[in-house]
Amino acid sequence: MRRLCPAFLLLALVVNAAGADNLRGPVTAILRTGSANDSVRFGAGDLIVIESGSVGPMAAAMKVDLGIPDNLRHYRGTYALYLYKKVSPPPSIERKNYVAEAVEFLLLPPSSRLTLHLPLSTGYMIEESFDVSVIDTVFREDDFPLVLAVMQVMKGIPSEIAESVFDVSVSFVPSSLGGLRLELVFPDTGELPYAVKVDGAAARRTGNEFILQEGLHTLEITSPNYSNETVTFSVEAGAYTDLRVELQARSSRFIAEVPEGTRVFLDGALIETQNAKGMEIEPGDHSVVFKIGDYALSKSFSVLPGTTCTLSLDMEIDVKID
Repeated sequence: MRRLCPAFLLLALVVNAAGADNLRGPVTAILRTGSANDSVRFGAGDLIVIESGSVGPMAAAMKVDLGIPDNLRHYRGTYALYLYKKVSPPPSIERKNYVAEAVEFLLLPPSSRLTLHLPLSTGYMIEESFDVSVIDTVFREDDFPLVLAVMQVMKGIPSEIAESVFDVSVSFVPSSLGGLRLELVFPDTGELPYAVKVDGAAARRTGNEFILQEGLHTLEITSPNYSNETVTFSVEAGAYTDLRVELQARSSRFIAEVPEGTRVFLDGALIETQNAKGMEIEPGDHSVVFKIGDYALSKSFSVLPGTTCTLSLDMEIDVKID
């Protein structure tokens, strides 16, 4: 961006050794980007604080829209916009003195609006014009809060012009990224191990929130304890998609491998043992009794959801020949 230098600057700044400026003025409003802020009105010399709000990977840039009074069009070069970062101490309505790093100085154009784009990642580009500009700095989380101010830079203007009122609003420019908020509903057995993949691979996630490129995606949930689930969903840039998936517990099975003629009592009930796939069984603690003729053998065991429990009874015959 081409920067202009005024012929006469009314704003006095004291530059510290660390490269920061002493900034003085009343804080008129504190804007939190991403919240439902309407535009705020302010005068020359007032400070507008911009907090980071919900800045995240789904935002490509922050957009600052400055409304300029119509009567200023006849006084070109009279006012300039100043932008600062790393403002300290934390701004408040009561405080008027701060230290900050100057980011931008821009004379107001002969237009009803000036739009600034503040990149939040490298490579951000849009078409610029006399009233639309992209700041050269990439803003990081530790650059906030920012301070914006409009200052008179020329003398000799009428008092009604000097008392002009501006308005400003702040919003996000979405990136090509969107989000998925996943809600999993588990059966009564509670939460057991499971794996989640998006488009066949692990996705960037925080808890149950995923950051994804806009477009169609496929969610896969696999688990030895629940039935596998596959869901197709879409993601819009700069927005979250909410997805609720109810997991179903896999059925547990019991298989008894016993010699022919063995009677098997599961939890006191005689069961059929000829089916190689066994039978469904409720998860939890169980007992089994094997009976062969006059002999009986009992066993206690536990079954986890979605598992198959196999009990084998091996009989060895000891043959002794005298």
